[in-house]
Amino acid sequence: MTSQSDPGPDPGPEPAPQMAASYLSLIYTAGGALLYGLGCLAVWANPEGGRLAWAMQVIGPLLVAVGVTISLEHLLKQLGAWVVNLSIAGLAIWALSGLPFLIQPALYALFTYTQVLYLAWALAYLLFAVALFCTLARKESRLAKGEDSIHASFLSLTFGAVGWMLFGLGFLALAENLVGTRFVWGLQAIGPILIALALATHIDHLTATLGRGAVSLAIIGAFVWSLTTVAFVFDPELAASPTWGPLCFWGIYGSGIILGGLAVVAVIARKRAQDHEAKAQAAQ
Repeated sequence: MTSQSDPGPDPGPEPAPQMAASYLSLIYTAGGALLYGLGCLAVWANPEGGRLAWAMQVIGPLLVAVGVTISLEHLLKQLGAWVVNLSIAGLAIWALSGLPFLIQPALYALFTYTQVLYLAWALAYLLFAVALFCTLARKESRLAKGEDSIHASFLSLTFGAVGWMLFGLGFLALAENLVGTRFVWGLQAIGPILIALALATHIDHLTATLGRGAVSLAIIGAFVWSLTTVAFVFDPELAASPTWGPLCFWGIYGSGIILGGLAVVAVIARKRAQDHEAKAQAAQ
């Protein structure tokens, strides 16, 4: 019999929260991000593009969209139909934006088709922003009812929504002037930085759920992504350079996306380790 002051046996550390996403959903998401990032690197290696490079840029976002639809039931319950549908629509537009260049890679050298590409990207990224603004509204509505299944803070969601919005608006301006201005390239740099801050301000919950390695890779990837246009902020003419243009716009950008894909691979590894641990505990 223990005294009232005796807390009893130490229950040990609380188990890490289990991830709702399935292996299949995570594999599609990781594969899509890695494929898209590699497609960007392929365009950097060959600025004129090629069918393989554009195929990866079409298939990559489509795989991520499939990953989202696999977790559709859970996402609809947590985030709502508007958020999920807007996200899937954004991914579909992102993927289809590269379809003309997959059919005929030489079109990438034409001003009109590059404009269409940038407009499609702008629409996709603005849809992501609207989806996060809808998430903010849903979180506020649920808090008013005394419940909150959306763990991300208002600050984190705001950073993410504004980040995607600025990135999308930057491409909207670039569709009119492909060389861009310091202000436009500044939007392109600030957007990903805000998205990285969105992850950083929610790091405690994300680390507990996804693991420190995955979250660190995602944040680093977002910051690398933001470096894509920094050189153009100082000298917009570099965007038209045959060396600096492809290196920054495709090479650095693709590297940031690949780091994001590797972050999802780290999530898969953590989920696998958690499942093995749970089976071992159940067998005891």
